Amino acid sequence: MSYEELIRYVREPETISTSDQRIIFEFKQKYPCFSLAQWLYLKSLQVSDSIYFDKEKNKTSLYASDRRKLYYFIYSENKKK
Repeated sequence: MSYEELIRYVREPETISTSDQRIIFEFKQKYPCFSLAQWLYLKSLQVSDSIYFDKEKNKTSLYASDRRKLYYFIYSENKKK
């Protein structure tokens, strides 16, 4: 994953597609303590309606310093209302 892709995913998480999920997963495996990679992977699971979303959400919440920010990152449509 390039620097530009990472910045694009962070700025516009709604652009993450199911095809990006594998790239983000490999990035998460390469840097396991990088919490933003965990957040991006969780967002990709949510976009793809994966059955692993709830399980991964519990693990990702451990990496979050502020769970409220994680919630608004994952459920960004609630933030806009």
